[in-house]
Amino acid sequence: MLINNFLTSRKSDRNFKNKSVKKETVDRLKQVFNLAKNDVVNFEFFENGKAVLDILKGYAGYNGVMISAPAYIAVSFDDKCPKNKVTAMYKAEEVLSLLTSEDLGSCWIGLFDTPDDVKIKAFGHKDVSLILAVGYPKPSNPFVKEEMSERLPVEKIVFKDNFDTNIEYDELEKLGLDAVFYYVRFAPSTLNSQPWRFVLKGNKVELYLKEINGKLYYEDMGIILYYLEQMYNMSSNRELDWSLEDEFKLENGMVKIATINL
Repeated sequence: MLINNFLTSRKSDRNFKNKSVKKETVDRLKQVFNLAKNDVVNFEFFENGKAVLDILKGYAGYNGVMISAPAYIAVSFDDKCPKNKVTAMYKAEEVLSLLTSEDLGSCWIGLFDTPDDVKIKAFGHKDVSLILAVGYPKPSNPFVKEEMSERLPVEKIVFKDNFDTNIEYDELEKLGLDAVFYYVRFAPSTLNSQPWRFVLKGNKVELYLKEINGKLYYEDMGIILYYLEQMYNMSSNRELDWSLEDEFKLENGMVKIATINL
């Protein structure tokens, strides 16, 4: 897959056909979920989307609006542990990349303020951290311009040595990272907040989480790590090596999340 098509294939869809997910697709997804289940993250597939929708209306949604879908995938992890949030969402994006091959669209929905009793009613337990609306996306109207989310330019997210020095585009080009950072901006993030920041130091890249309106969206760091790794591997034919910090500390509105070896 071309690097410039990679993130486009994983764009969020919020309008789905009134069509159930094929049984063979559901079976394949459940097999993958069982294999991916571990101590950090668990996946469950709920085929009766209407039942879940009716329970969650008014209690969850994308930017406050619950998205109607034929099915939902519930993702459970310890959302009180920041490191688990990063690890779980990295694993989630890895597993859910299967959706594209099944012609399914999807959109993340947060359950940050959903009461436990509502979660229990919808999913049978209160441990669900996020859900993914899943279905066959409706085709876009060719006569209506598709809404595009505004993205921060590369110079606003990539720095050299420290946050006071923006990286020169020529330097990114020499390192073979120009396309990687150009396209990684299109990775999904909570409310399109784009909280990731990168600092290049020699042959290493430090990944930081920027505090947004007093909130730290650790889940987005797992997502950006997955897409950064995939795009780097495709563009360089080398494996990206990274490690999480032992402890996440907030300093001057930033949290260092990981160090990436190029």
